[in-house]
Amino acid sequence: MGLENIFNEDIDTNYMARFVIGKYWRLMNDEQQERYLSLFDRYAISLYKNYPLDFDTTGLDFNVVSVNQNQKFTDVTCSITLPEQFATETMKNINVKFKLSQENNKTKIVDLILGQSSLLQTYRNRFYNNIKELDEEMEWFLEDFHDMVISSEKTAQEKFDSY
Repeated sequence: MGLENIFNEDIDTNYMARFVIGKYWRLMNDEQQERYLSLFDRYAISLYKNYPLDFDTTGLDFNVVSVNQNQKFTDVTCSITLPEQFATETMKNINVKFKLSQENNKTKIVDLILGQSSLLQTYRNRFYNNIKELDEEMEWFLEDFHDMVISSEKTAQEKFDSY
């Protein structure tokens, strides 16, 4: 299964994009919102194409540590045994919390939390800083974001070509 299929099937990039842009969503007109959502999908996929990930999970060793459900999300914490190439003497396992949503009878990932670090919160902080540096001009932000996406896609393609 390709990375694009995984993102489309199992990750709620629409929720992620809206969360990341947060309060600035309402500063965009409809056309800008659509452009942003499309760019965010491309950005998310390109970021993960930069990592040499193997999505064959037959060898993945993990244990579910806890499951906590609230009104909006289900948090599933897993202890994942690191593959040999990533493990060290002091770190053989990591805990990862998956924040899941249910939509149209489909469970999707909306956030990953490693330790105390939320992937979404990290992106939100980065995007908010970028937008503030551009005097909250959303068209400028979208132009810069477009350039960032193109650069990330180019880097991902170069890495792919070198494998």
